[in-house]
Amino acid sequence: MNHDNNTMEKNIFSLQETKNSQKLRIDSLIIELERYKNICEDNQKNIKRQEGEKTDFMSKLEETRFELKNAYGKLKAKEENLTFTQRQLDDANKNIISLKNNLSELDQQFTRAKLEINSLNSNLNKERGNRMDCEKSNENLQHYLNEKSIENKQLSIDMDGARIQIERLNMEKAKNLGEIEQYKSHVLNLSEANDRVFI
Repeated sequence: MNHDNNTMEKNIFSLQETKNSQKLRIDSLIIELERYKNICEDNQKNIKRQEGEKTDFMSKLEETRFELKNAYGKLKAKEENLTFTQRQLDDANKNIISLKNNLSELDQQFTRAKLEINSLNSNLNKERGNRMDCEKSNENLQHYLNEKSIENKQLSIDMDGARIQIERLNMEKAKNLGEIEQYKSHVLNLSEANDRVFI
């Protein structure tokens, strides 16, 4: 009986220890489970946070892709603008070369024109000298012509007087010729009369 009681007590004690051990184990598991639960919750929060970050990252990635696309478009536009600007620059350089050539030609034309102007000025000075000489000659000639005009007027007066004198002389000549003819006729008549006397 005592033996049975001891055995039962041992069993009860053993069960009690087992129970206590299992309770400790259960408590430990509960603690571990809580820890895992907290870890899971933290992981869930981290996952949600990471998903949010992923969403934000994807959104930023899309924005970056959009900005990159815009930047690529702007870069392409700038490249095209640069190409266009380079063509304009090349054209401008060609125009500059052409303008330099034109400027050189204009400089040569200016030099030739300047030489021609100098030559014309020299000729003009000569012409001015000749004109002054001509004006002086014209003055002398005008003075000479005035003198000759006075002389011509006097000659005209003298000629008119001479013409009147000639007409008067012609009249006297005609009169004298008439008288001579009369005298010749008279002489002839006297000669005939004289011849008849001697016959």
